Amino acid sequence: MANRLSSDTLEAQFGPVTIAILSQTDQHRIIATRMVATGQVLEYTEVSFDPAGIAAYPQVHQQIRAGTMMGKAFRAAGVDFVRETRSTDRQATLTPEQAKLFGVTATSLGTQVKLDVFVGPHHTHYAHLIELYSPVVTWPDMLSTASQ
Repeated sequence: MANRLSSDTLEAQFGPVTIAILSQTDQHRIIATRMVATGQVLEYTEVSFDPAGIAAYPQVHQQIRAGTMMGKAFRAAGVDFVRETRSTDRQATLTPEQAKLFGVTATSLGTQVKLDVFVGPHHTHYAHLIELYSPVVTWPDMLSTASQ
């Protein structure tokens, strides 16, 4: 499962997914990844972009800001993309707002993954992400390895 994107995992379980940008500036964004077939939210992600990564890959960054999924934008540009997981919490307590977003009860638990994204031949830091997955998502056991 070398360098598997979160969208790869979601699409394997639920079919095609798309993102909805909930909030965005040049250096931050919040997105919800939704199942195309039903619109159900599967993932809520907070992204902090690194200015050095933006400067190194401005064209890819503009595609991402326009709504292309991060990993897919770098893949399409032929740029190496590596997810390095810092932590995984498979029993993350959802806030009432997150439970409502996922369409689950307030007592449901999600999976939270904190990771960094490095790109290109110089392993340039591009972004820090906090991903929160709906309780309906089964995340692979391999998630905690370094090359996701």
